[in-house]
Amino acid sequence: MTPKFHEIVRDEYLDRILMYAKVLIEVENIIEELIEDINADATGLSLKIEGIYTDRIDNVVKVYTNLDKRCSLEKKVDNISIEIECKNVYPNSNEVYISLIVELMRLAIKFLKPYINRNKEYMLITILGSKTSGTLVLEGEEKNIVIPYIPGTIFICHTHPKTYSAIFSKNDILSLLDILSNQGFGSCVITPSTQLTIYRYRPFVIEDYYKLFRIAKEYEYLDHVLFHRIGFSSLESIYSII
Repeated sequence: MTPKFHEIVRDEYLDRILMYAKVLIEVENIIEELIEDINADATGLSLKIEGIYTDRIDNVVKVYTNLDKRCSLEKKVDNISIEIECKNVYPNSNEVYISLIVELMRLAIKFLKPYINRNKEYMLITILGSKTSGTLVLEGEEKNIVIPYIPGTIFICHTHPKTYSAIFSKNDILSLLDILSNQGFGSCVITPSTQLTIYRYRPFVIEDYYKLFRIAKEYEYLDHVLFHRIGFSSLESIYSII
């Protein structure tokens, strides 16, 4: 059964978080182009990103990278200037990614909380597109909600109303793979009591793709215990009581 459109979420703070995500994706794209242009060794790549915060984004975002070359590059995203410099400084990119994920997760829980105890599953989809961006809520069936990948999706979250501990089903893992493989940031599952978020804190690596795909084939579900037992290079998880 095809999920039903339920509502469009409108929130001024969400718009700011979407801009945060847009700038971060553009930083990734610029760094990737730079690595190719200067033929740099990206092994052990680290970044320090200044000027991007959850409550504001400065007009100039400065990015320092430890690439073993001399470089200087500037590009614009909307009215924001992104300046890249090859300079070995203490990295903070993990914290920048985590700040974004925490806000996407918090907003998802806020918008889905009214639906957690309903019999059907509901999904929130956050899209960052070239022409349109925003968040919408879809209504699924009693035991599942499955949709094809929508281009521009950066984060999804859906409810499991009949379970206590939040877990990712096989279909949930495959949906997460679609998002991560297209430069999205992650996914979460929420129950009436708990939530589990799986996200990337750097560009998604192929080794982690194969690990997730193997889990989807060999296990019935993925919980936070199995996630940490297997271990990932570009992914992390947040499990908490809500």
